Amino acid sequence: MALRAGRELARRAYRAWNSRWNSTLADVGNLKRAVLYVPAHDDRKAVKAAREIDADVVCLDCEDAVVEGRKEEARIKASDQLQTLDFGRSEVAVRLNAVSTGLCGRDIREVFSNRVLPDVVILPKVESPEDVEYLARRVESVLQLREGVHGVVRGKKGGKLQLMTKCESAKGLVRLGSILEKAKGFPELFDLTGCMFGGFDFAMDVHAVRTYQATELLFARQNFVTQCRAYGVSPIDMICIDFKDMDRLRSEAVEARQFGFSGKQVIHPTSVELVQSAFLPTVREVEEARELVRLFEEKQAEGIGAFLYKGVMVDLPMLHQARGILSLSQHVHQ
Repeated sequence: MALRAGRELARRAYRAWNSRWNSTLADVGNLKRAVLYVPAHDDRKAVKAAREIDADVVCLDCEDAVVEGRKEEARIKASDQLQTLDFGRSEVAVRLNAVSTGLCGRDIREVFSNRVLPDVVILPKVESPEDVEYLARRVESVLQLREGVHGVVRGKKGGKLQLMTKCESAKGLVRLGSILEKAKGFPELFDLTGCMFGGFDFAMDVHAVRTYQATELLFARQNFVTQCRAYGVSPIDMICIDFKDMDRLRSEAVEARQFGFSGKQVIHPTSVELVQSAFLPTVREVEEARELVRLFEEKQAEGIGAFLYKGVMVDLPMLHQARGILSLSQHVHQ
């Protein structure tokens, strides 16, 4: 009797954790390991990104990569590039200007008035839920003026329109929970699939001195990841400011994965392959995960919920981490 009860308890726990884990696998089916920024006013770079760069996300940038005098040109060209360029498997994002600049409304009108929309819209420098409210209402207003837009709003690749916000200040981090909650409140327009951390702007805002090791941003980045995960949102790490230093770039990307980030922003095509590889499990990790899952299923059938594996106690959280590694590896190599 006691043995049967123990087995049943183990099975119930297993099913409960399965349910919880299945709700956190969004990263696997919605990869954003590298988000490559391309200045939207530069047609040559946009064409190169579309034809030659295998990034998970290519972002046509109307914000930081564009000087003040070319903002109008950038938003027009971003809209044209969405209509004319084939980006292959890459999702295409457009980074708007921040609400606080007064330029965001014009970006929205230009980008959302045409037939083909981006897969992802990125709203930078978000410091309050009201910024997200502004975006949603302006997008809704522009779409209502278009003919033939009914039901789910779809992006260039045919999926539902996605929103990614960006946290770049102390206010943005302190208010991040309420910002993400607000951003999840417009399912008729978009799904909130990610949030990005802007390290350079954040450091400037809190008067931090940038260092090679980025220890000045340790608390902020880990706090950011925790809040994103609490709301079921994929956290995307900061740009490596010295993108030519491949050792530094690799170190930052590996650390970001260890912290729990899903991906990293990049500003040069040569960074894409390295960063995307860093957010994949290694061959050894996959082999160990496969062996751990096999052993756990054997033990679970015997009513054993925890056991030793290579001197380490294995329980349900470790099982689901192993399953996540296998799911990600399988998805990428399909």
